[in-house]
Amino acid sequence: MSTPDSPDPRAPAPNHRSSGSRRPNRREIAAAATRAEILRAARALFAERGYVQTSMADIADESGVSMPTLYASVGPKAAVVMALYQRVNAEVGGDRVWERIARESDPTELIALAVHLNRLLAEGAGDIIGAFRGAAHAEPAIAAILATSEQQHRMGSRRIADRLGEIGALRGDIDEAEAADVIALLADDDILARLVRGYGWSFDRAEEWLTATLRRALLGG
Repeated sequence: MSTPDSPDPRAPAPNHRSSGSRRPNRREIAAAATRAEILRAARALFAERGYVQTSMADIADESGVSMPTLYASVGPKAAVVMALYQRVNAEVGGDRVWERIARESDPTELIALAVHLNRLLAEGAGDIIGAFRGAAHAEPAIAAILATSEQQHRMGSRRIADRLGEIGALRGDIDEAEAADVIALLADDDILARLVRGYGWSFDRAEEWLTATLRRALLGG
């Protein structure tokens, strides 16, 4: 028998957590760990051997899972590529860049943001980006991802150029369209990687030089 001051034992226990804050259970944690290990192994193998030379069996062996587990966790090879692309984008904070562009009113910081984002890509994900570029001719899924990435790069460059125009920071002899082209050309992870790996520059030096060059090229006064 329950008293007025005690809960009815037949009633379900109250749920103090909202559905959005539910903690993952052990199975979900294990599945996430397995997926992360598969992607780590795939990234390392793609960078070391190249995409074409790496088989799904190689990825399964390197990550210590069975082939059925590999396919259930991530999917076919094209899905592995997409998952790696999404992970790289998350690592460099690509999804948050749009908000920062809209909030920033300092033109020098806007240009620094463009270069720094691509420095993060070149420095932190140059291995997998290089592997993707080398395999684009052989894998339509990779070619499509690279095309999407280039489109996003140009969109980001245009947003920065438009923002510079909005705050009246562009030189008088350059419009937003031309500024966007210059930003897309110089604030590019491939340019940074070439300066570092091809000419022996440090990432710090390459970032500083490209930022200063863009500021001189685009900003008035």
